This record gives sequence, C-alpha cells and structure tokens, in this order.
Amino acid sequence: AVQSQIAQATQFAKSSWASGDPGRRLETLVWRPWATAEGQMLYRQRPRIAETPFAILKRIMGLRQFLLRGLSKVNTEFLWMATAFNLAKLVRILGTMRAERAPAT
Repeated sequence: AVQSQIAQATQFAKSSWASGDPGRRLETLVWRPWATAEGQMLYRQRPRIAETPFAILKRIMGLRQFLLRGLSKVNTEFLWMATAFNLAKLVRILGTMRAERAPAT
C-alpha cells in the first residue's frame, strides 16, 4: 500500500514539475504514505539505510575530503569510491551465498 502511494507521489511530482505547479497537493501526496503505521516504520529506517554507505565511505574507506578539485573531478573521484564500496558489498554478499551453498562437513 505504501509502495503504491510513494509511486503515485513520485509520478505526480514529475508531472507537477513539468507543468510548473508543485504546490501544496504535491506536499500532501509526498507525505501521505508516511502517515500510515507501515510508512512510519519505513521512515524510521531511512537514516540507517541512507547514512550507512556514507559512514563507511568516510570512516572505513577514508573519504573525509576529496583529493582533486573541480566538480567533474570530484564527481569522478566519488564515483570511484562508490564503485569500490559496491564491489566490496558484492564480495560480501557472494561470500555469504557461497558459504550457505557449501556442503556441510
């Protein structure tokens, strides 16, 4: 239910921005899914889900500041770090899957 409301709000947002009428209705549609109990549960999970990759990039992978200057260079540097993060995550997932499929001894 919440997923369909979020999809509806997203679709409305896209059409509203195209027509130049973001207005109050958009705000209502965007926040309506979060008013339900299920939506509030999902909303409480957002900080953990959204902030964890940035915390790992900063603390574990050492991305406290960019080494290069200029928006395009910084963007490239960030994409390299994001790729490294995603590859490490993929290795962890594949390792877990491999361990689960290994025959018991």
